[in-house]
Amino acid sequence: MTILSPLNDTYWHIQGYYIFWMLFLVALIIFTNRMWILLNLIRQGKKEQRIDHITLRLKTVLVEVLLGWCNLKRIHQKKLSEIGHSFMVLGFGLFAVGYIIFIGFGAGFGLFTTPSGSLFEKICFTILDVAGILLLIEIIWAFIKRYILKPARLEESSKEGGGLLLPLVLGLMLSLIIFHYCIVGFGYSVNDISGSWPPIGASIAGFLHDSGLSKTMMVKVYNTIWWANYIVIISFILYAPYSKHLHPLFSPANIFFRSLNRNKGILRSAKLVESETFGAGTIKDLSWKQRLDLFACTDCGRCQEKCPAYLTGKPLSPWKVIKYLRINLLHQIKDKNSLNLELVENVVASEEAWACTSCLACQEICPVLNEHLHTIMELRRNQVLEHARFPTELRKIFRNTEIYGDPLGMGKARRLDWARGEADVRVKEGNSYDYLIFVGCGSAFFDRNQEPIKILIQLLQANGFSVGVLGKEELCCGDPIRRAGNEFLFQELVRKNISHFERFEFKNIVTACPHCYNTLKFEYPDFGGSFEVLHHTQLLHQLFEEGRLELKNKLNRKVVYHDPCYLGRYNGIYDSPRQLIDSIDGVERIEMKRSRENSFCCGGGGGRFWMEEKIGQNINQVRLEEVLEQSPEMIITACPFCASMFDDALSLKEEKLPIRVMDILQLIKEAGGQSA
Repeated sequence: MTILSPLNDTYWHIQGYYIFWMLFLVALIIFTNRMWILLNLIRQGKKEQRIDHITLRLKTVLVEVLLGWCNLKRIHQKKLSEIGHSFMVLGFGLFAVGYIIFIGFGAGFGLFTTPSGSLFEKICFTILDVAGILLLIEIIWAFIKRYILKPARLEESSKEGGGLLLPLVLGLMLSLIIFHYCIVGFGYSVNDISGSWPPIGASIAGFLHDSGLSKTMMVKVYNTIWWANYIVIISFILYAPYSKHLHPLFSPANIFFRSLNRNKGILRSAKLVESETFGAGTIKDLSWKQRLDLFACTDCGRCQEKCPAYLTGKPLSPWKVIKYLRINLLHQIKDKNSLNLELVENVVASEEAWACTSCLACQEICPVLNEHLHTIMELRRNQVLEHARFPTELRKIFRNTEIYGDPLGMGKARRLDWARGEADVRVKEGNSYDYLIFVGCGSAFFDRNQEPIKILIQLLQANGFSVGVLGKEELCCGDPIRRAGNEFLFQELVRKNISHFERFEFKNIVTACPHCYNTLKFEYPDFGGSFEVLHHTQLLHQLFEEGRLELKNKLNRKVVYHDPCYLGRYNGIYDSPRQLIDSIDGVERIEMKRSRENSFCCGGGGGRFWMEEKIGQNINQVRLEEVLEQSPEMIITACPFCASMFDDALSLKEEKLPIRVMDILQLIKEAGGQSA
């Protein structure tokens, strides 16, 4: 018989064996019943297609869950909790395998007949010795983090009883480790198994052998510890599906069913003609994947820690949105009427839904790959399309866009004001163009953003490329309209823009706006508009690498580069703008504390550019203060909305600061950028 089973064979095979299976079956029935209820809640969500590329999905689970990458990928952000949680996942994973082999197959099914102390057993127990050490480290760290360091993101959990529950859970974890070491030590001592492996178990066995305890006493202690260990394991089986710690049961599935799009922020297109309801008005309107997100959430609060709205005093917390939706979903187990409860105002405050800047920081940091943004956008869609409830500022941009084709209400007649004094670059039917420049509202109508478009056209023409713009036929790409919840108007803009694109012949679309880039490249294909789309930083970097762009001037400048959310987190474009800046002789580029995937939003995304910030600090001012800590001469960005938000923040400073906000194209012009 294997070590991990009671040593009193007579008792074990008569009474103990039946007690073992009775406890297990009772726990299994209770566990299965609860899981069936929870899975049924998920299954009742709206349909969503996530069953494709099975091999790739399995690889993702292997890397993210089994190898712990979901936590380890954040180590560079100096978060020790990620390392500790990786220890916990790895440690408990190994213990779970050990329990299945030795307690399930060995004690339960009696499949092990090899004598205790076999090489296989020693190797397994040595691995579990290491796993136990990893778990001990994480338990100690968890206690320190919760009760000594007390991070703000855990305060809410403590208020709800998590602070009282955690010591009990940590105590049970600790007992499993201690029980394991003692079971191996007492078992090896009783069976006179000598050797140095497994190191901890063998050391305990050696100590017991020299302690003078009788074998009868050691057998009694061993059996007591074995049954206590088994009861703790059963307790965990019973506890997990009824507790707030559902994520170990659902997060692997959530990671398996993640979006496979390289761009995590692509919004799903609503089938407006076929739909009876729009967006998420009640919990019934969430898809099964969105419901799975609710159960997979670890309640770690990392998304809250990264949310610019939350960090500037707004009521939005992506974590709380997920948590309260989960509470509402679970409530229908007892009260079916909760299915019809309107989510906005009853579950999620209206101010929360409209505070989101769609920056994607919450999804970027989430260890279980939850998709907070999509759920929040569905809440907005419902408020706009079903109830016409939205911030008053949006009424104007909806009306302007519907009538004039742009949020500012400038109209077609003003679309080419930026090109006055320039050669006519409007596209003409029958001609073929290398690049169609999609100017975008932020560049066409804001004076401060018009120069980069002119520079881009001049550089391309100097390199021999044929370039054109739609001019009066260009409409807003629809990004702010869609993310403000008006899917009807967005789809109308898309159809009109695509019909204009299709009248002309061109190889690529180039834009200086990350919002236009993201929408044209990733969201237009849902409506039949598949085009090759480039952001100007990609194109400029390509020209530089090919030796077709020369930066001949030396600039003695100290600059910081601000990562636009829709360029960075949405599309992973971090290096090309930095490499262009670093190629300019004399320029000293300084990285901000929050940069690349950890960059802090300017506050202009998600339609927020058109809305006033009435609660807390202004996001753009908080970002500006972070910039000023580096004392730069220039703020370089690659987004007209980011540039405008920085200009607004600077205008509110009491003293006039000697700092300029520039698009990377303007910096290239100062560096004498020209065709090589």
